[in-house]
Amino acid sequence: MRNLLKLILAAFMLAAVPCVAADTPVETGSYWIDHSRGWFWYEDPILDAENPKEEKPAEKPKVAEKPKRIQDMKNAAEVRAEVQRLLDISAANPTKANVTAYMEANKYVLDKAGEFTQVWSSVLRETPALDNTIKSPVNALAFQTKKEQDALVQGKRVANLSSSHGLFFFFRGDCPYCHAFAPTIARFAKQYGMEIFPISLDGGTLPEYSHPMSNNGMAEQLGVSTVPAVYIGNKRTGQVKPIGFGVLSMMELLERIDLVASDSLK
Repeated sequence: MRNLLKLILAAFMLAAVPCVAADTPVETGSYWIDHSRGWFWYEDPILDAENPKEEKPAEKPKVAEKPKRIQDMKNAAEVRAEVQRLLDISAANPTKANVTAYMEANKYVLDKAGEFTQVWSSVLRETPALDNTIKSPVNALAFQTKKEQDALVQGKRVANLSSSHGLFFFFRGDCPYCHAFAPTIARFAKQYGMEIFPISLDGGTLPEYSHPMSNNGMAEQLGVSTVPAVYIGNKRTGQVKPIGFGVLSMMELLERIDLVASDSLK
């Protein structure tokens, strides 16, 4: 009787185990083969040794960069580009906010320009060698003083030219501008010793030049069509260059003769 009970119990236990066909593959690590480990514990899947699948780390979401304030920009090119960008935006879409943003940026630039000007002035006060207005003054008194000093230097150079150069003065006796200019060129010749060759195009005379030379075709050769006209000539080489046309002042005559004679006729 006891042996019969053992047989019945063994048959019952065998009936509780599912049948698996001999050719059915049994997954390694399955509960039925390795049931002692339990079925409720999570385990990472076993990777294929030949083609392991690696999980890529999740990409961090991109965070939009905060726009750079114009006050934080250290590069002048960046500041100019930002001001232009705000101007373009406000011009295309002139809302109050857009125009305000541009005006604020523009004010920032103007404030910086003011700071630059103040520092510039400070440097000039402390470093006279960098101040060009010392040699080229801009205020009226200093400017006039400089012109007088320049005239003295130019006058000496022009006086030195008197031995080798002369002035051709073309005029007409019926020209009011020639009459107005004649006293000036006569005074210039006397002050700097420059010889004047007066040439009348119509045979007329001037009070300062009552015995002028007649035109022998020189005016046509030089293309003189406007009077009064002044040319300077080199007595040694025969080279002739125009000085000016119309009524000129003593200072204009001096500066032009000094420039033309020094650069072209020496």
